[in-house]
Amino acid sequence: RIEERFSAPVHVQQALQDQMKLPGSMIPTDARDPFDVLDAAHNALFGGLLALRGAATTASITYADGSLINVQAVANSSHQMWWSYRGSAAGITSPSSGCCHDARTVEFDATTLAAHPTSIRRVPTTNASDTPEYRGLVLLFMTNRIGLWRGVFYSTAVDPPVLALPTVVPLYNVTGHFLGTSLLSYRLSDVARFLSELEGTPGTEVFAIDSVRTVLAATTSASTQTTWTTANAREADFPPTNCASTRATSPPDATEWGIACRPFASEYPFAPLRAVANDRSIVRPAAGTINIKHIGNTADESYYVAGAGVRNSHSAFVFSILVFVPEDDVLGDVYAARNIALAVVAAIFVAACALSFAVIALVLRPLQVVSRNMTRTARLREVSEAEEAGRSGLREVYDLQSAYSGMNTAMKSFTRYVPRDV
Repeated sequence: RIEERFSAPVHVQQALQDQMKLPGSMIPTDARDPFDVLDAAHNALFGGLLALRGAATTASITYADGSLINVQAVANSSHQMWWSYRGSAAGITSPSSGCCHDARTVEFDATTLAAHPTSIRRVPTTNASDTPEYRGLVLLFMTNRIGLWRGVFYSTAVDPPVLALPTVVPLYNVTGHFLGTSLLSYRLSDVARFLSELEGTPGTEVFAIDSVRTVLAATTSASTQTTWTTANAREADFPPTNCASTRATSPPDATEWGIACRPFASEYPFAPLRAVANDRSIVRPAAGTINIKHIGNTADESYYVAGAGVRNSHSAFVFSILVFVPEDDVLGDVYAARNIALAVVAAIFVAACALSFAVIALVLRPLQVVSRNMTRTARLREVSEAEEAGRSGLREVYDLQSAYSGMNTAMKSFTRYVPRDV
């Protein structure tokens, strides 16, 4: 399920690449009406997001001329919605600063797709093709036309700011002319929500770990992300390996940038994860493989951990999934099944014994009558015929009843002629 989840955006991106090769695809500012191009691309991008059914929550197309399409899932106080932005570079009034687009924004209700007036604050940049992030991607795509997963990025262009994991592909028209880039991404908070929906035992915890062994997402409730702002451009350009900055997504004239950091697995407040943080076979298994290990006496509790390398066609970004299951959760089911089996066997044995005793009592009940009547006969007392009613189905008891019946008849005949005292 996890591999399918992370492959879905890649398939949508490939479909978008194919659509861009249809006749008429071009850079917006080359068209008579840039919004004819933007609207067509927007509809294709939005349709892909809807088809993913929540697998990705942010998508954008950045054109080579600086035009931008952005669609993302957001929530306000009243409803879940999609926020849509289309900005044409033809409206840029200050080429030196890249500001500002001729932009159109709208919100769509996530359930009915009804349009609402937008309430989303957005930084009015937005010659996105001038950002370091875009220029770096263009250089990468000179030799890679497939696409790739990028490292986590941090954006404050929307409120609240987001950490996201994107997959990016280049877009070309039918003649091979470069149009721009398309991005689909998971917010890390959505990755955590997806992991929490996976089935497991009550104590199961799941973690997504990236190639530098930081925690991308987790099902635990620990809040370990730290954020701050800096005016140091070098710090923003080269944040620590477990951090992402807004440098790549901010306008070129920005003077302050945000930095958000994720915890390393070795520092995360979950003892079993720290215990395997340096075990490469668990935290960095080969794609498509699963390794399992038992961790004993961790915080007075033992765990089984499985590490799986996630396969994807855009392999620039490597990550794995770690699943921790308490030993008690596993053995508890075994013990419960064993106890149930023992209880069932014991119940069957007791029931069989009770049934056997009941059958024996039923079959041998005529012996009580025979014994009582024999005692009364020995004392020369009359025995009523009613007491002889009913014959046993057991051959031996039936023969005994017949013998006594004959003896009883003889005794009656004898006592007719001989006094009882004799």
